[in-house]
Amino acid sequence: MGKMKRCSTCDTLNQLNQTSCIECGSCDFEEDFSEASETGEEPATGQAASESSEQSQPRGRCPICSMELDSNLQCPRHPRTGFRLVWAELGISTQVPDNKPLFVGRVPPVDDDLAQRLERGFPTVSRLHAELTVGQDGHLYLRDMGSRNGTCIDNQPVTNPFERHRVQAGAELSFSSKLHAKVDQA
Repeated sequence: MGKMKRCSTCDTLNQLNQTSCIECGSCDFEEDFSEASETGEEPATGQAASESSEQSQPRGRCPICSMELDSNLQCPRHPRTGFRLVWAELGISTQVPDNKPLFVGRVPPVDDDLAQRLERGFPTVSRLHAELTVGQDGHLYLRDMGSRNGTCIDNQPVTNPFERHRVQAGAELSFSSKLHAKVDQA
């Protein structure tokens, strides 16, 4: 038996330490609770929990418009887009969450793994260099956070820091001219 929390969007059980749902990526959780099992086993999480609860419980509602989600846990009005950044120099990719910003930089709130890699090899990338978000319209947006060495979208400098700039799938992003990422639609 372990303490769990249920995602308000897709009804999936998640461990208490999860900051976003392992199934849909939502950050909206119901109150924490204990899930008891007669066998003493941990309750199912993720896909197994979704499949076992699919028949008896609702699929969840869109956090934007409260419309019921379809069988793929997608809102007909606000589908998840699935953008990711493929980092040329790092040899990794990073998923852009649909429900919270992805920060690029060398210190938190940047993802720990990304921040550590940038801190070691890219001192010209600012501590909090840029923010990427998926808008309610489903498009990807970039905001330079006032970085010292600038940000470019398809080799065009972002000249207005702190303003949102729409980014197309396939675009090439550069952060301080030393770090490059391609935007893919996953």
